[in-house]
Amino acid sequence: MKKKRTISLICALILLLASGYFLKDYIKDSNESEKYTGESLVIGTIGAKQKVDNPRVKYVELSIEDLDAIHTSEYDAIILSGESVFKEASKNIYTDTFNKLRIPVFFLELFKPYTIFTSKNYTYDDAGTYDFLGATQGILNKEDGSILKWSINVHEASKNSIDQIRYTEIFNIVDQL
Repeated sequence: MKKKRTISLICALILLLASGYFLKDYIKDSNESEKYTGESLVIGTIGAKQKVDNPRVKYVELSIEDLDAIHTSEYDAIILSGESVFKEASKNIYTDTFNKLRIPVFFLELFKPYTIFTSKNYTYDDAGTYDFLGATQGILNKEDGSILKWSINVHEASKNSIDQIRYTEIFNIVDQL
């Protein structure tokens, strides 16, 4: 009886170790599939430090005042984040700048309409907060006057996974333009 129990325990332990080994490979593969693998990108950032490193993406820290001097050929996209950045960037002095930019602009964790940046006399403090707008919004002013818009929502993942998925989605959008 004791011998059967020992054999059962050893078999259970081997099964547990084997399943852990294969699960490790599955988790590694699923995390790697969330990484951006497209063309090299240069992303201008304004606000909080970016949370996702990728060898195919170069970040360049900018200030809001730099927006007027941005040349479309220098950057593939701009990412803004942080409440203080949103408040400053929504001021009327930047409205024309946002409307003239011809590269994608993404707003991380903005739960207000992106129009606070593209409409005169409508600022961050004027706008209501709406959870349904998405954790990330993006816009691209096209030459014909139309605007491409994106909303990126990530649910049911760890904070690190959410950041990885969100940034990868941004990079993929930019890469496809």
